[in-house]
Amino acid sequence: MATATIKPWVEAVSLHPDVLSENFSEAIFALDLGLLADNDPKVPPVYRDPEHFFKASYITKGLKSLLSDVLSCLCGGQGQRVLKLTTPFGGGKSHTLATLLHAARTPKALDGVPEANGLPRPKGVRTAVFDGQFFGATKGKDAPGEKLSIQTMWGWIAWSLGGKKGYEVLREEDEARVAPGANDILKLMAKGQT
Repeated sequence: MATATIKPWVEAVSLHPDVLSENFSEAIFALDLGLLADNDPKVPPVYRDPEHFFKASYITKGLKSLLSDVLSCLCGGQGQRVLKLTTPFGGGKSHTLATLLHAARTPKALDGVPEANGLPRPKGVRTAVFDGQFFGATKGKDAPGEKLSIQTMWGWIAWSLGGKKGYEVLREEDEARVAPGANDILKLMAKGQT
């Protein structure tokens, strides 16, 4: 009986150039979605640039299914409206959320990924990412590029979705650090800010 020799994995695969780089840092695997959403320059380009991100990512069957649902919903079609990502630490939640963020903000970046063929391409999607890690209990968070300190999650979401106009709808509640009522959310929607 002949026995087959199995090659070691280091002989069977080619590592991505980022991994082989002299400047490689394991911190690259600790994606922070809040910093990514804010386009912080400390986020490595492989995550920050949508085209680079998709070229360095592999769209699995499960991720393609999730993208199909979300992008379909964003185009007004069918799909799950509420999603719960359940994976253990290191299971890919941040990568999945980054995938969804880039696909919603820059759907054209999916064009260079063969596995993404046939996925819907929504237009004009506004996104909001609230990262509580960077929100101070007493001073909130400064809006990037603005002289504005936002105090609450609701203020941040309004600003993220509608800029200064969106924030103005909820400014009073944000400054008072109270949750907006249903009427305030309806005002925000009526102004076309969500």
